[in-house]
Amino acid sequence: MPSPEPHQPDTWLATQWHSFFNAWVFFSRLPPPPGIRFNDQLLNHSSRYFTWVGAVLGLLLAMVVIAASELWSWPLAVAGMLAVSLLLTGAFHEDGLADLFDGFGGGFTREAVLRIMKDSRLGTYGAAALTITLLVRWLAWTSLFEQGISPWWALPFVAAWSRFWAISTLWTLPYARDGDHSKSKPLATRFGFRATLLALVPVLGLIWLLSPMIVLSLILAAIVLRASLNHWFMRRIQGYTGDCLGGAQQLQEMLAVLAIAALMPG
Repeated sequence: MPSPEPHQPDTWLATQWHSFFNAWVFFSRLPPPPGIRFNDQLLNHSSRYFTWVGAVLGLLLAMVVIAASELWSWPLAVAGMLAVSLLLTGAFHEDGLADLFDGFGGGFTREAVLRIMKDSRLGTYGAAALTITLLVRWLAWTSLFEQGISPWWALPFVAAWSRFWAISTLWTLPYARDGDHSKSKPLATRFGFRATLLALVPVLGLIWLLSPMIVLSLILAAIVLRASLNHWFMRRIQGYTGDCLGGAQQLQEMLAVLAIAALMPG
């Protein structure tokens, strides 16, 4: 019986292809194409595609909201878009936001915060955070689209932008749950220079459509929010968890949409 041929190493492009779809499956409920391999090494490298997955999901949501706006007013169309976004991601980031606020709001020690964050039940702090952020995002997106802003670039841009600043937490903070292999474990515990450049591609591909003043305002707002959140994470749990990244993404998205809605000429 002939022995099996040894597996040939993937080319760089093939590795990136598999890594992207490892991120795709991790961050969305949509199926990958056939032939994709899944393993810990590919999953660990796929965090650089967090922004890319966000941009693709943003394009899908743009299709949804534009189609819905042909039937209903912008408030109803945006409400439908947000509902579809929850379906596409399995409310993955919203779950992180709720766990973050439940843990940080209800825990008085590091151990208590981490324990509460792993609890699947929704508490008062998490419910309040979800309600407020969903309401603000609905109102802000409605305001933007009523001003005539195109969903084709706004939704992919904000999705990539918010995910970039969330994943940038890996630059500076340690992971807070050593040995944790739960669903909330991040894809990588470090984020290097090349990964950062790759993650920036969809952001830079869309940001040029904004004026320099809006770009500068977005950068300053994102830096302030990132610094505040990271200080909060370090003070309470001496690091970050997957829930911290999900919460950061939601807050960065809300802040970005509010800033664009406030600064775009109406």
